[in-house]
Amino acid sequence: MRRKYKILATIIIIGAIITGIAYYYLYLSKPPLGDSLIWSLVKNAQDTIKFYSPAFKNGGFIPNKYCVGDENKNPPLVIGEVPNNTRALVIVMYDPDAPHGTFYHWILYDIPPTIHRIPEGLPRYPVIPPYGLQGINSFGHIGYDGPAPPPGHLHHYYFVVMALDQPINLNEGEPVEKVLNACKGHVIAYGYFYGVYEIMAG
Repeated sequence: MRRKYKILATIIIIGAIITGIAYYYLYLSKPPLGDSLIWSLVKNAQDTIKFYSPAFKNGGFIPNKYCVGDENKNPPLVIGEVPNNTRALVIVMYDPDAPHGTFYHWILYDIPPTIHRIPEGLPRYPVIPPYGLQGINSFGHIGYDGPAPPPGHLHHYYFVVMALDQPINLNEGEPVEKVLNACKGHVIAYGYFYGVYEIMAG
């Protein structure tokens, strides 16, 4: 009987160790905001911009209508307390839990700093007055594409707004990575929130 308990205890301990290692590599080992490129852009800036969506709570589940396979439209966004010396805003949405590295779902750039609300369901055009320009996401599409994680896996989706001290001065329809690289050294403040989404397996 004692031997059985020892075996059971050993199995439980091994399971706990494996779970701890998996949790570390999935979450704790990741940089702040889940992505090293995004963090490199904002780490020296002030986290002072108020940024949220009235469609879901920070850390909450993203409603289906904002996901691929449903209406697949961007959620409404609210931006507040933007620094007075801001020349342009950039909004990026991304999934740091994607199997092959960060997956960028949306990039909206050269947003005028006077814009305080982004409406739900922007059209998928490169130029969308008065809200700015849209680039090419990791799907290869212009504009927004929502969550589409592999079934059975809970993914986190970050929405980050960055205030820049100068306009990006890129054309519309640029790849998201090019837009983000153009932000380097020019981010003076930022804000963020995230939602989660999971497609049930089976």
